[in-house]
Amino acid sequence: MTVDERIKSCRVHDALRELAIRKTPEMMKYQPNPDLENAEMGYNLPKEIGKVRLLRYLGLRRTSIGRLPHSFGCLRNLQTLDIRNINRVIVSNFIWKLESLRHLYAYKMECDVPLKIEGLRNLQTLSGIRFDDIMHNNMITLTSLQKLGIWVDDGSDIGKLCMHLSEVGSLKTLRLYCNVRREWPTVCGLSKLHHVTELKLCGMGLTTLPPDFPSNLSRLSLSFTRLEHDPMPALEKLGQLSFLKMEFSYWEPQLVISTHGFHQLKFLELNFQHGLKEIKVEKGALPQLQCLRIRKCLSLEKLPEELKYISTLEKLELVDMPEDLISRLDADMISSIPNLRIF
Repeated sequence: MTVDERIKSCRVHDALRELAIRKTPEMMKYQPNPDLENAEMGYNLPKEIGKVRLLRYLGLRRTSIGRLPHSFGCLRNLQTLDIRNINRVIVSNFIWKLESLRHLYAYKMECDVPLKIEGLRNLQTLSGIRFDDIMHNNMITLTSLQKLGIWVDDGSDIGKLCMHLSEVGSLKTLRLYCNVRREWPTVCGLSKLHHVTELKLCGMGLTTLPPDFPSNLSRLSLSFTRLEHDPMPALEKLGQLSFLKMEFSYWEPQLVISTHGFHQLKFLELNFQHGLKEIKVEKGALPQLQCLRIRKCLSLEKLPEELKYISTLEKLELVDMPEDLISRLDADMISSIPNLRIF
């Protein structure tokens, strides 16, 4: 750490201590919400942080903090805690005490014992929690939970997880992450999650699509997967799907969208599909498409001709695409799409 970085770290540490000694409501109501994102901190938070009883927000994203002190359990008014660090963050078993907590963002949060989160009736967002910690809690008690992000591994039983979450009626968004060095477990049972409308699957070990999806799914993201077969024949049958994003997800040369496929899809993004050479869109496909974004598909040779005949298409965005492809765009394609944007 440089001299300047040490000075900055000391100032951050001193600022936290200063917050901790403010005791009267008159002084506390003027205190700032500490956002220490990217702060160079070569140590963990001081235990005095627990004295900042009226603290509502604390941002520690991309810091080097590896452990939160026991005194965090005293922050009964804390509503948002952001600990999305590059490395894991170890917490003591105090999360269940944060009765006002609404949003908890983590990258990989770990506890020496199964993490207790039951009874947090105000919690709306829970991100970066481990599979085992979810399975050790009665999730029905989280009556306000809307967004949930879980780390799974090759030993996780996704079927049991879906059954465990099936009665969490408030849950709308589910994100499943798998360590890129591990093989995905079998992803099944998603159809039990009737309330889930948004799903994200992320991890290089995912080579095949799940056999089922939530029946009311409207938004789907596939990121950093390695699908071995064209996913479109399965995905285009999802009757409620209006948003589809694929990022580093498919490495084969062709995608085919069949006649009348994706009859509700309004937004499609293909991002970093490095092996993709051809997108084939059959007549009558994508009848509701409004926006198509293609980004860094460096092997793509041309755009599908059928795009010219999709009357609903309002915006076509080409981002960091090969100059050869841009130069081959014909006049009909350019004139038929109201908003063609090239970045």
